[in-house]
Amino acid sequence: MENYVGKTLIDAMKNASKATGLSLETVRGIAHVIAEKKTLLSSQVIIGLFSERDVYAYACTYLDKVLALLRVRASYKLDYDSSNQVIKIIIETDRGSQVIGRNGENLKAINTLVRSAIFNRYGGDYRILLDCDGYKDIKYQKIISMAKRAAEDVLASHLPTVLPPMPADERMVIHRALSGLRDLEVSSTGDGKHRHIVIRYCPGSLVRSDYDRAKPKA
Repeated sequence: MENYVGKTLIDAMKNASKATGLSLETVRGIAHVIAEKKTLLSSQVIIGLFSERDVYAYACTYLDKVLALLRVRASYKLDYDSSNQVIKIIIETDRGSQVIGRNGENLKAINTLVRSAIFNRYGGDYRILLDCDGYKDIKYQKIISMAKRAAEDVLASHLPTVLPPMPADERMVIHRALSGLRDLEVSSTGDGKHRHIVIRYCPGSLVRSDYDRAKPKA
């Protein structure tokens, strides 16, 4: 993947357009910021030209290498959420329990490796989510039920409830599941693996569908 540099984002896109022969409009649709560097005297924006399909292909190649260490062969399916730029990769294998691991720890570790590889190559515009044998979907249903019960308790008692620490995708699922409920505030707090959701009674409030009002931290 070639990178293109400019003082500003539009400068970098113009340089990419000139180098590739693509129209500026085409470049605009596939340009992603890899890095931004600013000093007191200068600024620099580095972009790459790629789509979710390029990221997916690279992720699958990297996954093959990781799973080979476990002596696991697998095929993959893409489920892309364009609204949040989440690339969900469904791992299909006859050794799913080995890929998932106890309490999903193997799947989580593999996800972290792939996400880091994607970040290093393509920047932070895309998020990677791995699933195997429907493990994530089953877990989502469990945490949604837990969150809805917690929300009912908060509405009844007016006392806040703190949910266990969860990764970003699980917090997002909870936020979406509670979206539209009235008299509640749902927010994330904490850093890294300790980041968790707090549900509070807040008369007149409406739980919004946008998650954390920013990109998740972890």
